[in-house]
Order: sequence, then structure tokens, then C-alpha cells
Amino acid sequence: MNLTMYLFRRLIIFILYFMNYPKKMVGKFLAAAIVVTSLTSCYSTTTCVGTLPADAPMVKVNSTKNHFLIYGLVPISNTKIEDSKYVGKSKNYQVKKSLTFIDGLINVLTWGIYTPSTTYYYLPYEGR
Repeated sequence: MNLTMYLFRRLIIFILYFMNYPKKMVGKFLAAAIVVTSLTSCYSTTTCVGTLPADAPMVKVNSTKNHFLIYGLVPISNTKIEDSKYVGKSKNYQVKKSLTFIDGLINVLTWGIYTPSTTYYYLPYEGR
């Protein structure tokens, strides 16, 4: 979960505990808040390195886990990832950082204390 989701949850708690809403309205608002927070998508960003077109066919060659605390605010490992370790001497490659379903599940189960993410490395497909 990201900082926006954390702040949104804190806002809901503030509204529910410190405002004096009728019980029916609180129930509807809480149900709507649960639906909104459960429909969030998994975070994902892709970066193309070198002279690589964004729509080029790619092959996944490696992946690594990144470990964070407190909704991803405090890194505990893999803070400096050297791409050459995962793609070799290739000058053209893609890096995709994402929060997979399992990463999100672990994040929810630990209440955001531990937040893993995954980095994938792709090389251009050179079909012969």
C-alpha cells in the first residue's frame, strides 16, 4: 500500500470516530470505504533503458525482491540495485517494478508494517 492509501484510511478513521454521524450513515460510508480500498490495483512501473522502443518484444531474464517497512517508506534491503548484475552487459533492457498479488497480500496481513515489492528484468527478444 502506498502513502495515499494510508492517509485515506486515517481520514476514514477520523471521520468515523470524531464526527457524530447517525449509525445508518456511518455503516454506508464504511461499506463504501471498504469497497474503494479493496478495488485498488497493484502498483507497476516500467522503464526502458537504452535505445529500446516501448513496444519491443521482451523476454524476462531475472527478478529480485525489494523489502520495505511502513507502507514502503523505509527500505531495509536492495536499496541500490545494479542492473548489470541482472542483465549482464546488455545496453538495451526493461526494468519493471511492481507490487504483485502476493506482495500486496503480505502487506495487508502485516498491516503495512512489512511491504515487499518485485523488480523484473527483461531483454529484447531476438528470435532467429
